[in-house]
Amino acid sequence: KNNMKKQLILMLTAFAGLFAGSNSTHAEEKSTSPYTGITIEEAAGRTDLFLYNVESGYWLQENNRQRGSWNTRGNLDAHGFDVEITAIDGGYRINPKFNHNNSMNGSNWYLDTGDDVTAWTFNPITKEGVSNAYQIKYGSDWLHATPETDNFYLIRNNVEARATWQIVTLAERLT
Repeated sequence: KNNMKKQLILMLTAFAGLFAGSNSTHAEEKSTSPYTGITIEEAAGRTDLFLYNVESGYWLQENNRQRGSWNTRGNLDAHGFDVEITAIDGGYRINPKFNHNNSMNGSNWYLDTGDDVTAWTFNPITKEGVSNAYQIKYGSDWLHATPETDNFYLIRNNVEARATWQIVTLAERLT
């Protein structure tokens, strides 16, 4: 019964993603968000969260858009997946629920490694038209999207461009 309920929620989430301001053909970079989001303090310990990249209009997800090269690396897509965010020493764990160490790995974004758990920092930022905005960082690198000319893929380096994120609950995403 619980497994069926979880499958229904995931199916509804994927369906809602098609109509929630995100689609798979983006023509331009976004500057505002249709979501309110929540604070990192409100997010800590919750399991029904999605990470939304404002500039791309995409959600954090496994690599499912680069056809022929699916793997369990983090990437951006219209559907996204739910994560759990937990406060840990030095920051927050982003748990994509892919087993192994239950952490999105900071050095290569793999979602299912046995590497040490990554402590991500969520730095609050002010951006007009975006509430509860964050830049997500590991070490000296920012988690951000490539330019639209590169199809908004997920990248991690020391560039702050296209690095505005919101933490969105399942309930807000479905409204």
